[in-house]
Amino acid sequence: MVEKFMDNKEIKSRINDFNKENNNQFNMSLSFHLHRSMVKHCSPINFINWNLGVRNKGILNYNDNEKLTIETMSIVNDFIKAESQKANKKFSNDNRIIFPDDQFDKYQSLLFFKENHKYVIYYYMNCISLFPVNLQEFEKVFFYFLTFLIEEEYPTNVQINESIDFIKDINDLVNMRYIDIKDRLLLALIHLISIDNELLRCCNAIYTDIKHNHDLTRRQFENLAS
Repeated sequence: MVEKFMDNKEIKSRINDFNKENNNQFNMSLSFHLHRSMVKHCSPINFINWNLGVRNKGILNYNDNEKLTIETMSIVNDFIKAESQKANKKFSNDNRIIFPDDQFDKYQSLLFFKENHKYVIYYYMNCISLFPVNLQEFEKVFFYFLTFLIEEEYPTNVQINESIDFIKDINDLVNMRYIDIKDRLLLALIHLISIDNELLRCCNAIYTDIKHNHDLTRRQFENLAS
C-alpha cells in the first residue's frame, strides 16, 4: 500500500516529512492502523488476542486525536481523494457501461448467496461514488478483501466441497457482521486490490476457480438428469 501512496509525488513528499518528524515511520503507523481497522471485523477471540498482544509504544493508541493518528489518516484521506479523482475522470464518459440500469434487477452471483445480495449492494453503493466500477467487478474485489477478514487463503486445487465451504464462510461473515465500509483504510485496501496487478490476479484467479467448479457441478447435474 505504501508503494502505491509513493506513486503520488505530493503524497510521497508528505510521507517523507512524516518520517523525518516522527520516531515511527509512516509504513509502521499505516500498518498498525490498517490492522486495527481490520481486526475489528475479525472473530471476537482474534480481536481480544490482538488487543492483548500488540503493545508497540508510540503507535498503539485508541485516541483518534493523537498526533500520529491524525497525520496518518490525513495522508490516507489525500490518497483516497487523489485516486477517486482519477477513477471518476477515467469513467466519466462510461456511466452506462459502469452502471447499467438493470444491474440490480439481473444481479446473480457465484460468490454471494442470494440472501446476502442486499448487503453486497449496500457496500457497493457506498464505494462507487469514490471508485466507479460495475457490480460484478466490485463483488470479485470485495470477496477477495473478505478473505483477509476471515484470515484464510482461498483453497485452490482442492476438492469442490472445500471451495464450497470457503464460500460459505465468507457468506456467513457478510450475513453476521457489519463491515464498516466507510472506514478510509478499508476503502483504500479495497481500491488497492482493484489496481494492484498482483492482487488483482489473485482476485481473478479465485473467481475463475469458483466459476470452473460451478460449471463443473452444473454439468454433472445435467449429465445425471439426462
